Amino acid sequence: METSPRCHAGNEAAAANGPGADKARAAASKRTLHGLCRPCASIAAGLRIWLACLLLAAFALAPSPAQAQSEGELRIVPYDADVPSTGRLEIFHTPDGGTGRWGPICDDAFRMDEAKVACKQMGYRDAENYIIRYSKTHAHTEAAYWLDDMDCNGSESKFTDCRQQNTRGGGYFSELQWGQHDCNRLEQAGVQCTTDTALNYTRVDKRALTVVEGLSATFSVWLGKAPTGNVTVTMTVTSGPDLTLKNSGGTEISTLTFTTSNWDDPQTVTVAAASDTDTTDDTGITIGFSAAGGGYAASTVQQDVRVTI
Repeated sequence: METSPRCHAGNEAAAANGPGADKARAAASKRTLHGLCRPCASIAAGLRIWLACLLLAAFALAPSPAQAQSEGELRIVPYDADVPSTGRLEIFHTPDGGTGRWGPICDDAFRMDEAKVACKQMGYRDAENYIIRYSKTHAHTEAAYWLDDMDCNGSESKFTDCRQQNTRGGGYFSELQWGQHDCNRLEQAGVQCTTDTALNYTRVDKRALTVVEGLSATFSVWLGKAPTGNVTVTMTVTSGPDLTLKNSGGTEISTLTFTTSNWDDPQTVTVAAASDTDTTDDTGITIGFSAAGGGYAASTVQQDVRVTI
């Protein structure tokens, strides 16, 4: 009967007392390592496999980390999922020793320059309109305001580069006062960013343009290809609320003129909506565009308009 590896190796080592004892002991030691450790090695290998499986399972079950938000990052929370460029404006901030979160911006002093800076920071070409009292007519967030009384000149690359007015002490704060405001939940600011899209030959924004009664909004028009001569774009407003179209100088207009040298330069049109006595939003309004001349044979498109109270 064969003895166990432990006893076999020990007996052989004990008998090796004569000539060549050192060689015998070395051989016995080698066999001890091979024989004695073989069962142990099997157990160790099993443990290693078990630990590896445990680690892999833990890694697989661990939740993937959320995408990190950048300090001062902006986002639009739209009221219409089909119009992601219009909605409540929110900014991300992490206070010292606190947890970062998204929060709204109060509409105190929030006007076109602030909307322009916000839209451009988010990657849009420009802003079409700013929206005050946004949360009065659309869903609001219960999150506390992060910023109030912001004052931009329109050239800043980030919204947090704008100055913040000190309405109590006068002048401006030397640094942003995060979380300091005097606004209620109905004063959340919104933006309507430019998403000009090619339609036939004349380019306008194909989605609905939102205008608040008593205020105005803007959109841009330019040609989609070089003309052979002057092109006249005639704008016609359908029946509905009293809408006035004006150029960038404030003059009331009904036509735009493009030439062979400025055909792809956007011309800004301001739409002013008069206030009325009803308490409902006005929809189904359109501004029709008809381009003629310079190779544009009666090309037409239209801009939908929505007037909110």
